[in-house]
Amino acid sequence: SQHYEGLRATLTNVVLGVSAAIVALATFDKGLSQSDAVLGAAVILLGCFGYIATRAHSTRSQRHGKRAEAYRNRLNALLPKACINETRESVPDRQTHLDHIWSGVHLGVVLIGLALTALSVVSY
Repeated sequence: SQHYEGLRATLTNVVLGVSAAIVALATFDKGLSQSDAVLGAAVILLGCFGYIATRAHSTRSQRHGKRAEAYRNRLNALLPKACINETRESVPDRQTHLDHIWSGVHLGVVLIGLALTALSVVSY
């Protein structure tokens, strides 16, 4: 799980950095032109890529968590005196739903790209 959080963080940093550079390039001349719509589309694509990749990492993380739970349950059945599940249940469970946060960041990048594209198309 921590491995996938690191991957998502790195990917998000790259997407945010490249997107910020593209937006800076588009607005460098203190205005938008219709040719900047291509840069807006690039930001949209980056945001979509980030969203898809972070969802894939979330899915993999959940799959590994379910696999670990199945191993724990099997070990608990084989070794009932070890109290494996009781030990796990005694630790407080913190639900953070980080996958929603990661997805939201990338959807925000898509919205910025949409705004950049729309403003570029309507400006002369």
